[in-house]
Amino acid sequence: MRQDFDPRQIMAFMAILETGSFEAASQKLNITPAAISQRMRALENALGSPLVQRTRPCVVTRQGMKLAQFVRKRELLLKDFQREFSPSDKQFLELNISLNNDSIGSWFMPAISAFVIKNRILLNIQLIDQDLTHRHMEEGRVVAALSSHQQAMRGCSSRFLGNLRYFMMASQAFRLRWFSSGFNRETAKLAPTLIFDRHDLLQEKFLQKYLGMSQNECSCHYIPASEPFTDAIRLGLGYGMVPHTLLKDTDHHDLVSVIANAYIDVPLYWHQWDQASDVLSAMGQEVTAKAESILIQ
Repeated sequence: MRQDFDPRQIMAFMAILETGSFEAASQKLNITPAAISQRMRALENALGSPLVQRTRPCVVTRQGMKLAQFVRKRELLLKDFQREFSPSDKQFLELNISLNNDSIGSWFMPAISAFVIKNRILLNIQLIDQDLTHRHMEEGRVVAALSSHQQAMRGCSSRFLGNLRYFMMASQAFRLRWFSSGFNRETAKLAPTLIFDRHDLLQEKFLQKYLGMSQNECSCHYIPASEPFTDAIRLGLGYGMVPHTLLKDTDHHDLVSVIANAYIDVPLYWHQWDQASDVLSAMGQEVTAKAESILIQ
């Protein structure tokens, strides 16, 4: 095996990882798809292992995940070293992070913004359901993630931040129209409900827990954006799950929980690579400290 990697081959591989295809990677690097294929074949031959499956979108193999993690860590360590020995107000450190929509749409950005500004960080945030963010860590796409999974990957740490508490909410007018006789299996089936996207299982968990039914029995709107989702509930389009961090002080006049004192808690954990970066470690401490006053402990 070679002592080091050809940087052009590594750039091709990381571009495929980030864009999902050879064609998109070629556009990102402004080279031909044939050049991308040639560089990938050379890299895979040098390592003696396939790194990506040529599907649509491309899927990173287990060996490809290991390479991506190594590349991300090496880039982060190098940039940290450069910032320490050659500090500059014009020099930024880019951090790739996976977050769930309800966190970035409510508490995360206010909690971390002062730290990001002070430490000259550029955030590259990838949005995905909290049940799936852990996958981005495994694939080497990100260096940190908010996840509902506690178990840390090898070489990573996991810290409990607290719970996002979700309530099944409806507008006062919607409740009078659809649930005047109560929220039960029959009325839940008839009334339109809101679901974030097809990966979202919060409503499924709530309906199973309190009514013993599936969301597949309901008529559903799909609205994949946190604030518009909650606004749609306020406007009376349907009933749906709202985290406590997105409820406003004025909502007690407009919104009501369809079942009193009923909720689903979603635990959040901060995952990050160990010993990868002083800035990343400090960021994890900042997120943990801020989350304690926002999330349900």
